[in-house]
Amino acid sequence: MHVRADAALISQVFTNLITNCVKYRSPDRPLDISIESETMQQYWVIRVRDNGSGIEDADAGHIFNIFARAKPHAGVEGAGIGLALCRRITDLHGGTIEHIPTEEDGSVFEVKLFKARRPEHG
Repeated sequence: MHVRADAALISQVFTNLITNCVKYRSPDRPLDISIESETMQQYWVIRVRDNGSGIEDADAGHIFNIFARAKPHAGVEGAGIGLALCRRITDLHGGTIEHIPTEEDGSVFEVKLFKARRPEHG
């Protein structure tokens, strides 16, 4: 998979998403994180899915705002910057990030980034 992106910035997006999976895991079951990808027209679509505590519908509209937290009183450290930073980085690259509602426990985040041609050498 090759995308048109700054490697350090895109790494930060996925580091933030995976860190959130760990931070908001459910105490009632073992943590399960999956990362899957597929192509869709000119994009790579990458989904990060977990079986954690999830995000309530009422909170989903503001989770990408700076200093906003879906679970502000969950006893989890953080300032509410991670998802806002993810949105800013994906926007900077012409991509998108969305929280996808799910009927199951946990959260799904979908990142779309433009495909890039494979480098010919190295």
